[in-house]
Amino acid sequence: GHDYGTVKHDFVAALRNANPGCSFLFDDYTDRKGYGVKRFFDHELAPRLPEEAWEVLDPMTWDETVLGETVPHRMVLVKGDALGALTLEQLYSPRQLRTFERWDALRTQGRRVATHLKALVHQT
Repeated sequence: GHDYGTVKHDFVAALRNANPGCSFLFDDYTDRKGYGVKRFFDHELAPRLPEEAWEVLDPMTWDETVLGETVPHRMVLVKGDALGALTLEQLYSPRQLRTFERWDALRTQGRRVATHLKALVHQT
């Protein structure tokens, strides 16, 4: 997904499982309606990262939206070699990390309920 919540969740989940020094590439870094990649990066990551640790990549290509708008197709590269062993604890407070854990638990429970409901529907 490209919405803010999904981008944040996916980044946190990836960073939890990443090797130290890995790089991240955020695709669709744009102000496009319904997309939260740019907002997440600009508001949550960029202020917490050293300026040399990331760069905006502009391959000079454009996307056409379903509404017929033309938007630039940019990406942000977060460079692992400039980050060192970045951890979630360096980016987020203990309170925020507990919130992420609760959010993950709720998503997991929601998937279990959805799977159970699908099974019940198929039985009838």
